[in-house]
Amino acid sequence: MKFKFFIVLIFISTVNFSFAQQLQLEKYPEKNQLFPRDKNDMAFVVFSGFIIDEADFNY
Repeated sequence: MKFKFFIVLIFISTVNFSFAQQLQLEKYPEKNQLFPRDKNDMAFVVFSGFIIDEADFNY
């Protein structure tokens, strides 16, 4: 499980540095929020948002 998370994290980091885009999160976990886990020690965590186009983003 940790290996899959690491691979996803590396992929997201690579995509983030490859394309100059801004991510605006609208829904994300609260600080120190806990999530119930199933019998396989997995939990679902919901994130939602959108990507701001470069033309709309001020540096």
